[in-house]
Amino acid sequence: MNKKLLTLAVAYAFTGALTTAHASSHGGDADGKPMVSYNGSLGFKFVDQDSNGSWEFKNTKARLGVNAVQATDVGKFIGQLEFDYDNGSNANDQSANEDEIDVRVARVVWKTKESGTAVFAARSGSGNYAVNYAHMDIFNHGGYHFFQQPDFTGDLIAYVSPKFSGVQGAVAIFANNAANDEDQDVQHFRVWWANGPYKVGYGNVESNTSPADDTTRETLSFVYEDGPLMVGLTNEDQIGNNGTTVLGIAASYTAGDHTFSAANYSQDSDLSSIDGLSATTLEYSYAINNFTNAFVTIDQFDITDTTDDDATVFGINMKW
Repeated sequence: MNKKLLTLAVAYAFTGALTTAHASSHGGDADGKPMVSYNGSLGFKFVDQDSNGSWEFKNTKARLGVNAVQATDVGKFIGQLEFDYDNGSNANDQSANEDEIDVRVARVVWKTKESGTAVFAARSGSGNYAVNYAHMDIFNHGGYHFFQQPDFTGDLIAYVSPKFSGVQGAVAIFANNAANDEDQDVQHFRVWWANGPYKVGYGNVESNTSPADDTTRETLSFVYEDGPLMVGLTNEDQIGNNGTTVLGIAASYTAGDHTFSAANYSQDSDLSSIDGLSATTLEYSYAINNFTNAFVTIDQFDITDTTDDDATVFGINMKW
């Protein structure tokens, strides 16, 4: 997919919205300023991992964010910033450095009234992850083994279509090369259908890490979610990456304040050292209230065909 053509397509999709209305402010205060809200989370966990040989205490999900929403005649603009302090809070020293605060989200989202949504982001949550992988990553610790799809991405321009009979699509480009060399960028498209408790998705990521090393990742996913029960399946085919295929099956069930989750992940590859790997994650979570939960997780996973590891984790997470 040509990066310039994709950029032009995204721009053209919104031309009608821009030419039929002017951007006047609605909502917010009397001066038309955006409505601002804040969010955050913080937790701790005790980790007994076999490879470490001893218990570790760690802060987790130490995050602060701010959101600004501005309604206009051409749709809604949403600005989002979120910072992750996990590295800093778990560092052995108390001196600040540039590696201790990570920018987790820095993006502007434009939700038009009828023409879809555009996303412009230096850092953003991954849409492909949200559609095809999030139901594999349901644990407070561990899980989500072997998959190549990260939950966050950067240098992103994306367009998400309106919904037609339960079907939506999206296209995106990621300018990962500092010189913006299109031979070293990443292109992505996805399409998904949702109806009642069912959702089916497909994603395609073409990664041009160098002119001589192109890889394609194709993903198929299925989710059934009805009330307290969720069952999901994701198959990831990593074409050009040692012929690797990853299959994940996950489920969770909530009864009152108690949630039980389980998942199994398996990997097959043409490379013998990472062929036939598997992982299993089990978790029990107790909701202390709507914003705080306590959990215990057991996570076992293969590292190579001859080595494995496991962890037992206790912790508490809160959000606001």
